[in-house]
Amino acid sequence: MKTFHTVAIALSLGVLGLTGCSSGGGAGFGKAGKPAPGKDPDPFTLKLFTHQPMTADDFRLLIAEPVKKKYPYITVELLEHNATMLENAVASKEQIDLITIWNGNMNPNKGLGLFEDITPLAKSEQFDLTRFEPDALKTLRTLGDNGELYGLPYNMQFNALYYNKDLFDKFGAAYPQDGMTWDDVVQLAKRLTRIDGGIQYSGLGMDSWTRPVYPLSLIPVDAKTNAAAVNSEPYRKAFTLGKMIYSIPGNAPNFSTNEFIKERSKRCWPASTCSTCCPRRKG
Repeated sequence: MKTFHTVAIALSLGVLGLTGCSSGGGAGFGKAGKPAPGKDPDPFTLKLFTHQPMTADDFRLLIAEPVKKKYPYITVELLEHNATMLENAVASKEQIDLITIWNGNMNPNKGLGLFEDITPLAKSEQFDLTRFEPDALKTLRTLGDNGELYGLPYNMQFNALYYNKDLFDKFGAAYPQDGMTWDDVVQLAKRLTRIDGGIQYSGLGMDSWTRPVYPLSLIPVDAKTNAAAVNSEPYRKAFTLGKMIYSIPGNAPNFSTNEFIKERSKRCWPASTCSTCCPRRKG
């Protein structure tokens, strides 16, 4: 089965240094936020708004503790995750210094004035962008009209086909194998979609109808013309695949993750997400 991935890189101070700050953030600093010669930096706090969810443990291990160890005067505070409240937070002028956000949600929020191209600052600070996966940076630069870079990748997740092993065992079916194509998986789903003991078992479900689109790296809207780009052969292939999956009798697209994880009435579930950490625009 064809898969895709984006890159995960731990958040670095190069990102943190791009944000505004309060709690005495200006005192004791010279140009470009660097400590003034001969002076200890005043402590300050950066607040991280989690539009893309992050657990408290991940925040502590990946961001708060590493930053505090290297820069004792910087405290990063995790704000409560609420993806629907970003617009309200901006309107109320809540302090937001960093944002974790899925790159797919960056364009819808560009109108909030949160993002600024960090390329000039990275250059002036000699911040090494080559440490990041080139394809991940390229993906982020497609979000700008002129190749602007609004954030840095910090997290990576792979596309994967998950399956309920106990259900395959129950019905004596062979497990999915590496190298399977979508056609192979659809045929497997047809064989395993059935009613047993009054329970409808669904052979294959997706977290989103867009899942077949992602491996093809398709974009629904042309960034230059703002015209829909879905009337094309690659999109036709993706939609045809979705129709094949959902046309299997008993495999209608009314699934939830609970069916796979808790109720265990679904055998296969392809899923993936990606995230980006973006500095808030200054001013």
